[in-house]
Order: sequence, then C-alpha cells, then structure tokens
Amino acid sequence: MNAQPRPGWLDMPLAVRARITEQLGARVTAWTNRDSGMMAGYAIQVQTVDGHLFIKAASGEDPLTQQMYRREAMVAQVLPEGAPAPEFRWVVDEDFGPYGPWVIIGYGMRPVRMASEPWGLEDIAGAVRVARIAADLESPGGPHLPPVSTLMPLDAWVDLADRMPAGLSEYTTWLTGRMDYLAELALGAPEAMQGTRLVHGTLRRPTVLLPAFPGTEGMGVDWIRAGTGAPFVDLVTLLRFVHAEGGPSPDLLLTIHPLPPGTDDDAVNAYLSALAGYLVRDSLEPAPPTIPFLRSMQREQAHVVIEWLRRRLGH
Repeated sequence: MNAQPRPGWLDMPLAVRARITEQLGARVTAWTNRDSGMMAGYAIQVQTVDGHLFIKAASGEDPLTQQMYRREAMVAQVLPEGAPAPEFRWVVDEDFGPYGPWVIIGYGMRPVRMASEPWGLEDIAGAVRVARIAADLESPGGPHLPPVSTLMPLDAWVDLADRMPAGLSEYTTWLTGRMDYLAELALGAPEAMQGTRLVHGTLRRPTVLLPAFPGTEGMGVDWIRAGTGAPFVDLVTLLRFVHAEGGPSPDLLLTIHPLPPGTDDDAVNAYLSALAGYLVRDSLEPAPPTIPFLRSMQREQAHVVIEWLRRRLGH
C-alpha cells in the first residue's frame, strides 16, 4: 500500500478539475480517495447526479506514473469482452499550460469493496474467481497485451551470481551455490508462461475489488502489467501476494483452489524461479522517488516466492 495518503479532488488545479467535469458531463458532488495501490497518482471515486465514476490522474511532476497510466489506458481499450475490469470511459492526455501535462483516465465503477485485512478465506475465494475469469478468456494479444514473459527480466539470477551484491545476505543461505541452477530453471519461463489467455499480472489486495453485494462478480483494476499467457500465471501470482499480505501459504490454498487442469509442475517452478530472481534483484536497487515502499514490498514477496519454490523443489 502507499506509505501516505494520495492527493484528492481539491488538490487538483482548477483547470484540470474543469476538464474532468467536462468529460463527466456533470458536476462532481462528492468524492472519496482510494489510498491503496502502488502508484503515486490521483485515484478518486467521484459522484455526480448521473452516478459514480473512478478517476485516475497523474501530473507532469510524476512522469513514471504518467507512463504507467498511458499504458493502462491502452490496455483498458483492448481488453476482451467479459474481462473482470472496470468499464473504460475515456482518457485525457493533454498539456494544461502552467500546470503542465496531465494523464487522466475515467472508468465506470459498480459497487465494490476491498478484501479484508488480513485476508479471509471467503475473500480469497472471490479473488481466485477474478483470476479464473481472466484465465478463461482468450487474449487478443497485440502490442498492448504482449506475452507476459516479455514483461519480466529472465537474466536476474545470472546477473546476481556475477555481482554477488552485499544485499543478498538479507535472503536465505539456501540461495548460496544454487544460483546457476535457478538461472537454468528460469530459462524455461518463456515456454512455461506461454499461452493465449488474458493475464492481469499483479492481482493482490489493492488491485482486486470484490462485489459489495451478492450476485455480482469482483474485478481487477490497474491492468498496467497485463499481457497474454498461460492460465496458471494469475493464480500463482495472486497466491504469492496473499501470503505476503498476511494470508495462508500458497501450499494450503492450492489444496482449496487448485491450479488449472493440465498445469505442469515444472512450468510453475520455472515461472517461480524467474519471478524470484526478478524480485530479489529489483529489491536491492534504490527505490523510485515516487514509490519509496516498493523495494520493501519486493523483499517481502521475494521471501515468499523463494520459500515456496524451495518447498516445491524439495531442497
């Protein structure tokens, strides 16, 4: 989660608020900040006489978030019908003169809620349902939904073995002497992750919204790292986040929510090895100024993935 609250509706320049109001076609009468999530931009649920909408925005002072929001807007426009995602309405990518460039996305939003903290089994089941809905959909592919293996570096273990950075001591000594093996295992990740299904990429508590009322489905938000791949990828990703966020272990949850039929154990291990290397290496880098908590979050996830992989390998 963010280390501090996001800016709100009244923190936006008047010219930006006026442009959003123009897009909405109605005056904003109430608003609520969504302070969860990774990016540092604005995330506001607004109310007008016509209903509720969700607004995401980033100013030119935060070019990293702007870049991510541009990608998110592109992805939102090519998601297949039935995707568990909010309804994309519009995007504004304009220069506001003295206030600089802004990227603003508008979504329709039905009544939803965040998962309990810590995770409860019922909410985990709802999040798993979101992962399974996505995995059942054929992805249109293309430049905005590329193979998910291309969105994750696969050479991290090789790099770490060459440099042996001091920060590696923060992790289990199990890694010592196994990096060549893990690097070889990670080489199988592109084939392991290959598939034709829709993949969200980062399903976790802040990006999974559950139905506020019975009879509706949950959804994933922040489709920034979405792509095309194997149907197991989102479920494995979700279970790793759930455990890092204080929920049960992936091993236990897989007895309740098994991997999709036909999933190969070696494919999951290859993906986990590549994921672990990426998380370990990135966790040792300086944090981006606008996401100061990113590296600590990656360290928590890396510990979860390494231990999970170690148990799966029986080492």
